[in-house]
Amino acid sequence: MSCPAVAGTFAQLIQAYRELNSGEDPAAGFMKAIVLNTAEDLGNPGPDFKFGWGRINGLSAVKVIEEARYDSGTLDQGDLNSLLIDVPSGLKQIRVMVYWTDPEATLNSNWTLVNNLDL
Repeated sequence: MSCPAVAGTFAQLIQAYRELNSGEDPAAGFMKAIVLNTAEDLGNPGPDFKFGWGRINGLSAVKVIEEARYDSGTLDQGDLNSLLIDVPSGLKQIRVMVYWTDPEATLNSNWTLVNNLDL
């Protein structure tokens, strides 16, 4: 029964994003990154085979959208992008995720990952 709950949560998050961004639709990969980064970790630390990324947390995810606690952009081949993150003093943990969508490789290509990032 998690599928309807997750689909409904995504629908609400997309609506929240639209309301805060003049009706603009968010990129699917962007929404996935927010949901994965705000999930409540279950089982072993980090993503694992039994619990995946954990339990979806719609409240944490919508706060990320409402408070604009994200950065988004594009890069071309050979580009460099730096981001300075101001971490409040006394904060015990910070979760940062870099997520990108990668176009499909050409048929019979030796490489399936087209845009590999060096981080």
